[in-house]
Amino acid sequence: MDRSTAIFVDGLGAAAATSGVLGQLQGRIFALLYLQSRPLALDEIATALEQSKSNVSVNIRGLIEWHLLRGTRLAASLHDTARGIGLGAAGESTGDLHAPGLGAGAAPG
Repeated sequence: MDRSTAIFVDGLGAAAATSGVLGQLQGRIFALLYLQSRPLALDEIATALEQSKSNVSVNIRGLIEWHLLRGTRLAASLHDTARGIGLGAAGESTGDLHAPGLGAGAAPG
């Protein structure tokens, strides 16, 4: 993660922690996904934020409940069927995750 992205991600995490609504990691996850031009898989999020996949998964559930994130499906993809993070209803795999983003290269200056 480049320096400006890291500053934004950490800053939104700190702001979320003081909100009383979202946790710090939830803010960091949302910020990371917001800046992406494509959805990220759980593995990518955990690696970028240097957190365990289980910790990221639990925090993603909260963001989905707040309707801040949604899962996407990659049609007929082994990635979707074998590596989906399983956050959907009734065992439905949700695949990669994304937030409304600014697009590539849109990190704050």
